[in-house]
Amino acid sequence: MAIDPMPTTPVPYQHLLRGPLARAWRPLVALLFVLLGWLVVTIGVAVVLAGYVLAPGGPDPELTLTDFGEPIVFGLNNLVVAAFTPIATLSIWAVHRVRPGFVSSVVGHLRWGWLVLCTVVLLPLWIAYVLVTESMDGPTPELAPEPGWAVMLVLVLLTTPLQSAGEEYLFRGWVMQNVGAWIRRPNLALWASIVVSASLFAVAHTSFDVWILLDLGIFATAAVVLTWRTGGLEAAIVMHAVNNVVAMSFVVGTGDVGDVFITETTSGSPQQLVYSIIVQAIAVPLVLLLARWRGIERTYQPRHPAPPQRPPRWDYPPHVPGGFTPGDPGRTRDSGSGQVPGMPGTSPWGT
Repeated sequence: MAIDPMPTTPVPYQHLLRGPLARAWRPLVALLFVLLGWLVVTIGVAVVLAGYVLAPGGPDPELTLTDFGEPIVFGLNNLVVAAFTPIATLSIWAVHRVRPGFVSSVVGHLRWGWLVLCTVVLLPLWIAYVLVTESMDGPTPELAPEPGWAVMLVLVLLTTPLQSAGEEYLFRGWVMQNVGAWIRRPNLALWASIVVSASLFAVAHTSFDVWILLDLGIFATAAVVLTWRTGGLEAAIVMHAVNNVVAMSFVVGTGDVGDVFITETTSGSPQQLVYSIIVQAIAVPLVLLLARWRGIERTYQPRHPAPPQRPPRWDYPPHVPGGFTPGDPGRTRDSGSGQVPGMPGTSPWGT
């Protein structure tokens, strides 16, 4: 009979891979799986873009994968990042033998009702956040959409949530569970996940400006905490998606969407970092209160709990007063009265 790879005791999200099949080499092989998957997808997208550029009547032949203001480049980049969702989940299934749904949550699937509820709560918060920060940074930009803005807006609404989910499945789900597979103590696994997730998430955006790194690190920490405390990625996905969709939708009407993307030349400021800290400080407790109110499951409950352990030999079977108890180191067959309880004057040895 096949061994169930899931833990046999209740565990938090970051320990879902610490079942009977857990081995130290599995996270390393899963990493190779992810890198190979990313390479294949990137090459495929590059081929598609090259075909588009070289086609008769195509766009500027100098077009590259970093020209985010071009709809074709914007859409392809989002789809490359979105591919991390199947890549991360398939690596968990192929290497750890754990069903892909357990990357989504501790119940084994994405909780759509919870995801929608988080959207209803966080979307108005982020709209207010963007409007307030734009007004505090100076005069509100006038509407000046770029040519093809309608196509870009559709791409933002359709592909940006997928891009946000891909980053969460990789930098939160995959990282938390694979780091947790190596570390036995849940709290230590959580802190290690925060450090690894925040570091990789910040570096992956290619800007090494200190304010951008701190901003991304705070966002990643908030997402890890939400994933841990709600037992799944839904809240983190929504927070990431509403942040990106609202910001990009605003820029579609006022300028170039490419300005929103973080690149190696992007720089931040202490003021922007303070804004980010404030909105995270509101969003995270709000979602956690909502999760508590809704009774969202935050730990994995095994279908087949581990059987209770047999009592130590010297406690089993119970001691029989006046008689011989097997395994009792303090008694021998000849010690005691030798009488059977309830039968005065008799002896089990016939004397």
